[in-house]
Amino acid sequence: MANPSFAARMPALQVAEEKYSAYLGFDAQGIRVYFRGTISTVNPAVVLNPFVDAVHGQLAGANVKEIRVDFTELEFCNSSGFKAFIHWIQKVQSLPEAQRYKLRF
Repeated sequence: MANPSFAARMPALQVAEEKYSAYLGFDAQGIRVYFRGTISTVNPAVVLNPFVDAVHGQLAGANVKEIRVDFTELEFCNSSGFKAFIHWIQKVQSLPEAQRYKLRF
């Protein structure tokens, strides 16, 4: 679980397109990124990668051990959309091991 003081300082990060949205939030279990809607555009990485980069920038080195990625309200994601999640995984793996956090999908 995330440090409550970190959660209080956590900026409101969100992104929205016509058919989908994502935002960084905090709940009783810790930090969570919520994805909603239908990711079906030709190149969603244009929108999702900067969002993922911003979330990663907040978490890297912040002593966060795990982040939950919530797809409960994501109705569909095309293969191009999944590239943003692969991008995120690669960013986490590029961190020094002591700074890495787990992504729980």
